[in-house]
Amino acid sequence: YVWVDGVPQGRAPRVLRLPEGEHWVGAGIDGIERRKRVVVKAGVTRKIELDLGGGP
Repeated sequence: YVWVDGVPQGRAPRVLRLPEGEHWVGAGIDGIERRKRVVVKAGVTRKIELDLGGGP
């Protein structure tokens, strides 16, 4: 699953349009969760990848 600013967005992969500013993007599966702070700028497309591998 994927969430932005704590709000569920559904399953990955997702294409989302977010307002400008700082956001927390997260993903999780089978009890493993990762999150990342991103800064969105108008007119800029970003690809965010979060590694959900179980290793250290």
